[in-house]
Formats: sequence, C-alpha cells, structure tokens
Amino acid sequence: MGAKGPKGSRTRSGRSYAPAIKTPEIRVTHRREGLSVISTLTNRGKVRRKVFAGAMNADILIDFMKRLVKDARGKKIFLILDNLRVHHTKSVKAWLAACANQIEASSLPPYSPALNPNEMLKAIITAQAPSRAKGDLKKATVSHLRRLLNSPQRIMRYFQHPKLHDAA
Repeated sequence: MGAKGPKGSRTRSGRSYAPAIKTPEIRVTHRREGLSVISTLTNRGKVRRKVFAGAMNADILIDFMKRLVKDARGKKIFLILDNLRVHHTKSVKAWLAACANQIEASSLPPYSPALNPNEMLKAIITAQAPSRAKGDLKKATVSHLRRLLNSPQRIMRYFQHPKLHDAA
C-alpha cells in the first residue's frame, strides 16, 4: 500500500509485489518535477498551448500572445487571463496597449479557479498516474493536450458549465 497524498508529481501511491517474508518497496521520484503550461481554450473548441520548464515570465507570455494574434489572421482576440502576477507587469500591459486593435485582455476575479477552464485541464492531467521518472509529467501533459486538439467537442463542453456560460 502506498501513502495517500496530493496528486501530480508528488504522489507516492502505487502497487508492488514482494515475497511473503519481505516488505514490498516502491521506488518513486522524490523530487517534485516542475512544468509550466500556458494555454488558451476557445468556446469553439480550439486549443493553443506552450509547455516549458521554469516559471512563466513576461517574455514568454508576450511571445505566446504574439502567436495568438498571428494565428487569428486579423480577427480581434478577446483574452481572459487569470490573475497570475506576470499578467500585470508593465511590459505585458505596454504590449497589450500597443496591440489594442488586435487583442483585448481582461482578468478573472481573484481566487476563482472554478471560472477558469484551464484549471479543469490541470485537474485531469495531475489525476493521471504519478510520474516515476523525469519527463513523465511532461509526456502526460503533452499527450493530453494533443488529444484535446483532436476533440473540440470536449473543449466546448467546458464552456457549458453554468459558471462559464457568459464566456460561451
């Protein structure tokens, strides 16, 4: 039997086998694996994502938003951001002001993960099997995001949640 705990790369539960007179041992990664994901979901089922190591910073966010604008092909983007500190930096605000005719950003209320469809993605990914080796978390994340790219109906269902009705 394994110890119960939080999901994700910190989970240490699992199954094992040992002869009757030996205590079973399960070796798992004890270091927490870090991974950052920035993604957008649309009410039409489209997903855009970037998976990277390290923390989010203004340069990564601006680069991601530039790619969104390029992919929109002239259509204005209405982007809803959660309240990550980097979303409020001077450089991000300046870039958004300079591109106001192409992209408009607004923020969710503070501490409102129930309003963020991306939080549903995190819950699904971290509920999968715990990572046993370096890179397992990234593989699981990329694999799940690829499946989402091919199932727009699933993304559209996220927006049918009563709290997200206005975003749809």
